[in-house]
This record gives sequence, C-alpha cells and structure tokens, in this order.
Amino acid sequence: MVVRLGVMLHRRRRTPGSHGLAVDLDALWDFGDPAASERRLASALAGAVGTDAAVLRTQVARALGLQRRFAEASAILSTVNAGDSALVATHLDLERGRILNSGGAPAASRPHFLGALQRAEAAGLEFLAADAAHMLAIIEPGDAAVPWVERALAIARSGR
Repeated sequence: MVVRLGVMLHRRRRTPGSHGLAVDLDALWDFGDPAASERRLASALAGAVGTDAAVLRTQVARALGLQRRFAEASAILSTVNAGDSALVATHLDLERGRILNSGGAPAASRPHFLGALQRAEAAGLEFLAADAAHMLAIIEPGDAAVPWVERALAIARSGR
C-alpha cells in the first residue's frame, strides 16, 4: 500500500513554477538515476538564486542520499538557510528525514517528517504535505503506517 502511494504521488506531479519556483524540479529528476539527477540539479543550481537555489540544494542532497552518500548530503543541507520560507523549511525537514531514514535511523527521522507535514499543511503546500505523510507511513511499522497512508491519500486526492 505504501509503495502504491509513492507511485501515485510521483504521477501527481507538481506543475512547473509551482510554489513560486522558477525551476521545474520534476523535469530535473529521474528517480531511477539519482547520479544523473544530481548532475542536472547541480547544473540548475549554478544559475539559481534565492528560494530556487535553496530548494535545489535540498534536492541535490536528496540525490546524494539516494546514492547513499549521506555525509555529503548532510553537509549540503547544513548550508541551506530557510529564512522565513515555509517551502524551503519543508524541503529541509523532508530531506533531513530521508537521509536519517535511509541511513538506518527511522526513529530519528520522525520529528523531521512531522515538522514537514505540519509546516506544509499550514502553508498550503499539499504536494509536500502528502509526501511527508507518505514518509511517515514508510517509517512506521505494520499497522501503525495505515493512518499515515490514509492521510497521504486524502491529501493527494483532494487536489487542493
């Protein structure tokens, strides 16, 4: 059920320019090839400023995490300043959580995913809220995952 939710979220892509970003993150990502994604994201980062640059840094870190290069990913995230941007702060929490979870510390990732979910919902960032709930479903054992899957599906289906 959690895998099916992940597929649904990736099919319900963000629209280019969503959340005020000039960069289309979905066009830069190929989750089947995180090394190529890292190169595309880094190339886009070279010309980016402000919120775009901060979000792109979080995505470079995500690509590194998918390559199991956790120390490099963490180092990049430590350079990102969210300022007063809920969008950047949500991405930061999501990627910190993913790195911890993938690195074998799912319990340590939980506060990051909860923070991302709360911030995304408060800011109306539905795609990221669904992503955070999906990540909470991944880290919860057995039946404890069900409420998070249901929440992620409800957010994704709402189309808000």
